[in-house]
Amino acid sequence: MMPILQAMATQRHRSSGGGGITLVGSEWGKLDTAALGSTTLPAHGITVGNDIIIATQARSTVSLPTAVTPSDTVNTFHLIVGVNFISTNTRLELWRATITTGGSQTITVTPNVSADITASAWEFNGLVPYGTSASDITASNTNTTLFPTVTSGATNFANELVFAAAGGPNPGQTLGSQAFTPSTSITVGSTWQSTGTSLANVLQAAWEIEGGSTGTQQYACTITNSPWAVVLATFKKA
Repeated sequence: MMPILQAMATQRHRSSGGGGITLVGSEWGKLDTAALGSTTLPAHGITVGNDIIIATQARSTVSLPTAVTPSDTVNTFHLIVGVNFISTNTRLELWRATITTGGSQTITVTPNVSADITASAWEFNGLVPYGTSASDITASNTNTTLFPTVTSGATNFANELVFAAAGGPNPGQTLGSQAFTPSTSITVGSTWQSTGTSLANVLQAAWEIEGGSTGTQQYACTITNSPWAVVLATFKKA
């Protein structure tokens, strides 16, 4: 069975409020309908000097994935934060690449074991390049309640990009009531929900621009059943 693709309407240079960090284009991603060794996102045009933030998630019946790695063969992706689910062979990660080669590029996501994969990718303008700052603050959490949440330590800089992703290992899970605290103007991504396999899983990313002061950052949502995992990272503006 061929993988199913999902896309959002194009948005060019969308900002979520003060700080000079803007979303370029729209989210793109991939969901699978079968357990594969890797999965390939649709080709997507990217711009040198911008950054890709990508959330990747893999569920396996073989063993716990230890890496769910994106690559487009020309830009270097770096793991920012990852977490193993509390009670399944599932792992959720955030990766980042500062774009050195632009144009139409194709990202392939590869787990270290055979797994069902979901991925959500975003391009941003206005971040400090990776070599200068990978990220400011990261946090992760996993549990079996119906209220996914993660809280970071205090950020070191104002007006940062706050990026989170939440996921679950069940195809019927639904995420809702997404919110950052403190809140400015949240952007919630598509629900990437793989189907047609016992390894099905669900993934959703969200982001906003931190307000004019530093402090702890929290992301929370609801989910219809457990378990779940959440990761969060903040990125300094240029």
